Amino acid sequence: MKILQLRTYTILFFFLFICLLSLSNAKAQSVLSTSQQEADQIDTRVCLGDNISAALKTIRSSSSDSQNREVLFCLLQAKKKFDTLSELTTEQQQQAKTIFSLTLQTRYKLKQYAQVIEEGKAFLSKGNMGKEASIAYFYVTLSLYETKQELLASYMDINSIFALLTVKQQRTLRTILINNDLKKHRPMNAFSYLEKEPGVLIKDAGAKVLDVIQAIDSLDDIRELLSTYQDSTIIDSLKLRYANLLLQSNKKEEGKEVLSQINVTALYGMEQRNYYRLRLYSLRDPSKEAKIGVLLPLSTPSLRNLVNQTLNGLEQAMQDLAKDGKKWTLVIRDTSLPKYRHRLSREAKKEKIARHMHSLVQQLVEGEGVLAIVGPLRRDFTKALATSAQEYHVPIISFSLTENIGKDSDFLFRFQSKQTLQAETMVNYAFDYLHAKRFVLFSPSDEQSMAVTKAFGKQVEARGGTIVGVAYINPKDRDFQNYFASFTGGYRRVGWQEKKELLYLRERVKPIVDFDAIFIPVSARTTYSLIAFRNLFNADNTWLLGTSKLNTKRTQTFKNHVKLRFIDTFPYSAIPVYLHDFYTDYWKKYSFSAEQSEPTSYTIYAYESLKILNRLYQDGATTPSELKEALLNLKNMPVLTGSASYIGNGEIMTSVHVLETKGQKILFVFPPNKKE
Repeated sequence: MKILQLRTYTILFFFLFICLLSLSNAKAQSVLSTSQQEADQIDTRVCLGDNISAALKTIRSSSSDSQNREVLFCLLQAKKKFDTLSELTTEQQQQAKTIFSLTLQTRYKLKQYAQVIEEGKAFLSKGNMGKEASIAYFYVTLSLYETKQELLASYMDINSIFALLTVKQQRTLRTILINNDLKKHRPMNAFSYLEKEPGVLIKDAGAKVLDVIQAIDSLDDIRELLSTYQDSTIIDSLKLRYANLLLQSNKKEEGKEVLSQINVTALYGMEQRNYYRLRLYSLRDPSKEAKIGVLLPLSTPSLRNLVNQTLNGLEQAMQDLAKDGKKWTLVIRDTSLPKYRHRLSREAKKEKIARHMHSLVQQLVEGEGVLAIVGPLRRDFTKALATSAQEYHVPIISFSLTENIGKDSDFLFRFQSKQTLQAETMVNYAFDYLHAKRFVLFSPSDEQSMAVTKAFGKQVEARGGTIVGVAYINPKDRDFQNYFASFTGGYRRVGWQEKKELLYLRERVKPIVDFDAIFIPVSARTTYSLIAFRNLFNADNTWLLGTSKLNTKRTQTFKNHVKLRFIDTFPYSAIPVYLHDFYTDYWKKYSFSAEQSEPTSYTIYAYESLKILNRLYQDGATTPSELKEALLNLKNMPVLTGSASYIGNGEIMTSVHVLETKGQKILFVFPPNKKE
C-alpha cells in the first residue's frame, strides 16, 4: 500500500514539474518575441496608460539608447491618447502626470536636454505641485546644468522638493545647487541647501559643509551661523573659519582668542592642519628677521641657465638690501621632480607636481614662516601653486611666461613681460610714429603667440587699420617664399602664353607691396630669415615690429637699415643711465663665475620682485595677507626699469619701451605710450 502511494506521489510531482517547465518556456518565448519588435517592447496597455509601473520598471532596467527610444515612443503614444480626451478623471490625470515625469526622465537619459527644459518649464509654469513637479524641477535643473545655463528658481519650498525625490536624486540636486551658488559667490545660500531648518543640518551633509564654510568670507555671516548652531561638530569648523578671517583682517588678538576656544580633536584632518597653520601665523613676530621663500628647478639641467640668472638677480637684491640695513633671509627649495623609471601619464604627472608643490609651500609657510614666495619658472608648476597659495594665504610671485596664470587666485601673481600688452603698445607706436595703417601678421601656432597676434590684430582694428594677411608658421620654418608670394601677388597664376614669355625673359611677376608693416612675435633666428624674404619681394621699405623675443644678443648683429622695432622693459646690451649701478655691481660680482652670463629679463624681474616686497614691507605690510593686499593695490612703484603696477588677472607689469638695433647694439628709442 505504501509503495503504491509513493508511486502516485512521484507521478503527481513529475506532472507538476512538466507543467511548470512548460509555463517557463512559454514565458521565455513571449519575452523573446517581445524584444524583437521595435515599437512593442512595453505592453500595449502601457501606451494607453493602464500599466505605469511596467513602464517605470522598463525605464530603470534599460541601458541602451535604442531601448530608451522605444520607451519614449511608447510614452509619447500614451500621452497622445490623453491629449485627445476632452475630460480626464482624477485617476487619468494622475496617470498623465506620471507619464509626463517618465517622459522627462527618458528624454534626459537620451540627452535631449532642450526638450526637457522646454517641456519641464511649461509644466512647472502651470503651478503643478506634488511629486511630478519635484521630478520636473529635478530634470530641468540637471539639463540646465549640463548645458551651462542659468538654473531655474523654484516657486516651491526646496525642502519640499527634496522630500519627494529619492536619496540619490536629493544628493545630486543638492550638489548642483551648492556648486552653482559657490561659483556665484553666494555661500550662505549654498549653506541653506544643507539645512533641514535653521540650526539643523541634514543627515548626510558631510564634508560638503566644510567646503561651503571655507567659501564664506564675511565675518557677519560667520557670526550669524555661530549664533544659530549649537552642534559642536560644526561650531568648531565655523570658529576656525572665523579665526582665519579675523587674522586676515589684521585683528590678531581677536583671532588668537577664537583659536584658543577651538577643540582641535573635533576637526577633520585638513582642518586640523589649517588650525596649526593659523596658530603659527598668529604667533609670528614681525620684528624678527623676515623670510622670503624661493622655488626654482635647481636640479633640472635644461633650466640651469634660467635658474642661475634668477638666483643672480635675487642675490644682488639681497646684497643691496643688506647695504641699507634691511634684514632678509631667502629660503630656497628645489621644485624639480625626482626621476621615475617608467613614463608617467599626463594626469599622473600633474598630480605628482601638485602634491610636490603643496608640500614645498607647507614647508616654507609652516616650517620657515616665510612672508612671501618668489618663483617658480614653469607654467605647470605655477598652476599647481594656485590652490596652495589660497590655502596658506601666502602671496606667490611667479616668473612664468604664461600670461594671466594667476587670474583665478588672489594670492598668485606673475611678474614677467606681458606680450599682449606689448603688442597693443606696438600698434599705437606704429600708428602714431611710423604712420603705418596696413599690416601683415606672422604668428607661430603656439597658444602664447596666437594670443599676442590676436591682441595686435584687435588693436589694429580699434585704431582703424587693416590686416592685409595672416600667416601661421612653424617656429622652425626658414622658407617664407609662399607666404610673401601670397601677400604680394609675386607668384600669381598666369596663362600658359604669359608663362612662356616670363620663362623666356627669365622674369617673374612684380610683387605688389600694399602693406606698411609686418608684425613678427618670433625669435631673432626666425626674424633673420623673414628679413631675407621680405627684401626678396621688394618689401624692404616696410617695418618689422617685434616683441621682447627680439631683445637678445643675436639681434645685435642685425644691420641698421632693416627697419626693425621691438618692445621690452630694458635694452639687452646698451646700458641706460638708470641701469649703470646695477650692471656695474653685477659684473663685479659675477664676471669671474663659471656660470657668468649677462643679465636677462629673469635677472631683472627677480631683482625687482625682492625690491618691491621690501618696499611694501617697509611701508607696513608685515604679514602675508597684508603683502597680498599691497600687491593687489600696487601702482606706479619706482623700480629698476621704470615703474611697476598691478594690472589685474594676477599680472604685475613694468613700463615698456620701444627698442632698435644700431651699431651692433640694442638701444632705447623712447616710451611710445603717452600715458606713461
